[in-house]
Amino acid sequence: MLQQIRDAITGWLAYVVIAVLIVPFALFGIGDYLGVFGDDYAAKVGDTEIPMTAYRNAFNQQLVNAREQYGSDFRAGMIDEARLRQQTIDQMVNEELLYQYATERGVRVSDERLVREIHSFPAFQDGGIFQPERYRYMLQLNGQTPAGFERMMRRSLVIAELEQAISGTSFIPSQMFAEIIRVADQRREYAWAEITAAAFAGEVEITDEQVAEFYEGNRGRFMTPETLVVELIELDASQAAERVSVDEEGLRAFYEERRNAATQAEERRASHILVTAEQRTAGEAEALAQQLSESAQAGEEFEALAREHSDDPASAEEGGDLGWIERGMFVREFDNTLFALEPGQVSAPVRTGFGWHVLKLHEVRGDAFPAFEEMRDELAADYRQAESDRRFYERADRAADLAFETPDSLEPAAQAAGVEIQRIEGVTRQSGTGPLQDPRLRDAAFSPEVLEQGYNSSVIELGEDHVAIVRVLNREPPRQRELAEVASDIRDRLVQEDARVRAAALGEQLHAQLREGADLAELAEADERVDWNEPRTTGRSDFMTPPDLLDAIFRAPRPEDEPVVGGMLSGDDFIVYSLISVTAGSPDGLDAEQRDGLMRILTERQGSAEMQALLISLREKADVRYGTNLFEDETAY
Repeated sequence: MLQQIRDAITGWLAYVVIAVLIVPFALFGIGDYLGVFGDDYAAKVGDTEIPMTAYRNAFNQQLVNAREQYGSDFRAGMIDEARLRQQTIDQMVNEELLYQYATERGVRVSDERLVREIHSFPAFQDGGIFQPERYRYMLQLNGQTPAGFERMMRRSLVIAELEQAISGTSFIPSQMFAEIIRVADQRREYAWAEITAAAFAGEVEITDEQVAEFYEGNRGRFMTPETLVVELIELDASQAAERVSVDEEGLRAFYEERRNAATQAEERRASHILVTAEQRTAGEAEALAQQLSESAQAGEEFEALAREHSDDPASAEEGGDLGWIERGMFVREFDNTLFALEPGQVSAPVRTGFGWHVLKLHEVRGDAFPAFEEMRDELAADYRQAESDRRFYERADRAADLAFETPDSLEPAAQAAGVEIQRIEGVTRQSGTGPLQDPRLRDAAFSPEVLEQGYNSSVIELGEDHVAIVRVLNREPPRQRELAEVASDIRDRLVQEDARVRAAALGEQLHAQLREGADLAELAEADERVDWNEPRTTGRSDFMTPPDLLDAIFRAPRPEDEPVVGGMLSGDDFIVYSLISVTAGSPDGLDAEQRDGLMRILTERQGSAEMQALLISLREKADVRYGTNLFEDETAY
């Protein structure tokens, strides 16, 4: 079962499907799906409806993307689906508003621009050359038509043109640029002292009575976590590859499989002339195709005939060149004719759903294959891996079936897989040892069907060709920890809290003295519990200064006659500081490269701000109505 699934989603077809799915999102965003079929609507922008089907598709894609960002760390509840629903429909409404705004002002995309953009997608190319048959085939795989895809593309390009028109014309006046530099590149001189809680820990004395009082008042904090004893079996294909023996007969059979596969993957470089019945009758199209075939067979230049007569504008520009073609890339009639030709041969007209084709084969490659002895070492390594993978999937399938059929024991599954049952004790929801350090296994162990019903878990994928199955052998519920067990921790906690209060008290005292004119360096020198830091000058991106102190320093007002002083808590410690001087940044201190780079960044931000301002204005004026129960829709993924 697992092997069949694996085989079905590998190879070039998988990459084609992925590429097709990526294309629409790479253009501008989820709003490009406006216009798909649907009777109800998610929102109405003026008189234009955003279909509910489009909204659901867009939301599902956003949900998948959000989950993929977490990877193996994803857990239920990490994604705020209500917020994601709102973001999805807002983006779709925004894009519709931008499209309407652009078209009302005459923004258009020419046919030539549209063709160039479509031809530029690698998903529709072979060897860097656009393939019209591949284009149609891949759209068909994704349930789209060329006309529908081209409408979606044109819409995306219109919005992109509007963005470019606004963002591309943004600029930062020189006076504003100088002012930004004065603020952004500002330098501030300061001194600071730190009063750490650790410096007071030795002064704090905590009595047994205080410990007991805290324990009684906070008994709920001192419960042991629920603890499990977990059994599991692991299957990992990578550990078994070296144990696979290689015999001569099996290796030669493997070689023949590889050679046959390579022969089937033969590629042919060809050109074609397409004659359609769009501007003529079917009979006229067939007659013209026959005439062109005969002319090419008689020696007339095929490329010239294609440029003059082919109804495929993309390949006609290249003299009909289709690049390198593998069997199965085009429809059956096309394939059968092409792979029956010899290099240099021109075919008779062949009819497909697109019209009549005249084909010319230029070259063939991919049919040569190395001899067995040349490949022996490579074959042996590949054979071991392939055999290991095959055995892994067989064992994983069988183990999964037996774990389901015998839900209260892992013994049958372990025997079938040829692995030992591992036993891990002391497993909690937050921690585990060995394999149970993986949160996916702990989540499975604490799932209701495993924890409450005592069943084996389903197969848990831990990596490529690495799976596990767990079950709970024993469950120890939470219990109240005795005072003796936690007294030391409580005492340390109370010492830390008292020390923090004392550090803050001294810090406030020093802060008050600073406000009255005392010198920070002298105050620090007079008390060994105060750590003094010499004056230094820093910018906004200083990583040596504690972040909260750096923020306070740059929020403080500019000093006049006297330093500006301040005090603040920083974790368990207290910081007092003295801001001595402020020096404004200067554009003259930047070289040409720095100025250009900063100006480019600021201009891009200005353009984004202007686009955002336009959207806010459009939203304020727009008549936007949301569909009934839009945010209660439960049909999404």
